[in-house]
This record gives sequence, structure tokens and C-alpha cells, in this order.
Amino acid sequence: YYGDKKLVAFLINTDEKTRRQRMHDRGDTDDQIEKRIKHDIVVFPRIPNHSIDMILNGKKSPDKLARIVMRHVKILDWWWSLNE
Repeated sequence: YYGDKKLVAFLINTDEKTRRQRMHDRGDTDDQIEKRIKHDIVVFPRIPNHSIDMILNGKKSPDKLARIVMRHVKILDWWWSLNE
């Protein structure tokens, strides 16, 4: 990443069963699903908690999660504009 934009990290905490179902529902193949699950097991435990700005409950619907993220991004954008 290059530039002067601010970054915000959201972690959507979702159990494996829900992730599998959502990938299946969007049309991912069984092979793609297995590859992604294995990738997540390796990558996500290595993300330090201090680098996450907000943890969201992944049991909420994807549409609800998107609305939550967008609301917080708008609030942060407003806050940053006040402090420039």
C-alpha cells in the first residue's frame, strides 16, 4: 500500500461452518472451499490483535456486516476530516 489514505482493519469473526456455507452459497467449488479454510487457519492466528480496529460478529448477515462497516468508515472519515 502506498499513499496517504488511512487504513482501518475489520476482523469478521466467523466460525468455520458458517464460512463453508457462505462459500458454498456463492458458488465456490469444494476444492476452493478447502483451500480457503486451510489458508485461513494458517494466516489469521498470526494477525496481532493490536492491528485490528474492530471485530465484528460473523453470525450477522453479510448485508448487515456491510452496513456496519460502511457506517464506521463514514464516522471515521468524518473524524479524520475534523482533525486534519
